[in-house]
Amino acid sequence: MIRPVAESGAFGTMPELDIWMAAMARNPTVPALRRDGRRALYVYLPPALIRDLKKAALDEERPAYELVEEAVTRMLKDRLATSVRSA
Repeated sequence: MIRPVAESGAFGTMPELDIWMAAMARNPTVPALRRDGRRALYVYLPPALIRDLKKAALDEERPAYELVEEAVTRMLKDRLATSVRSA
């Protein structure tokens, strides 16, 4: 049986985690179990970029998702500013 993180507390093996993540990707109606309201978005990135992101997160002592959220927010603000200037 595959258990959500909230029930099991942790996954015993990486294959079990992979199976759970695949099930979540196929069934996006399953609600995220986060108190802060964030929802999951799965993206595929090149291995080198993932490695560099993890290193940066360790260097800054922050979770990788915070760095990604900050970068995407900055990119969208820059994009909006550029589109407003060119309009």
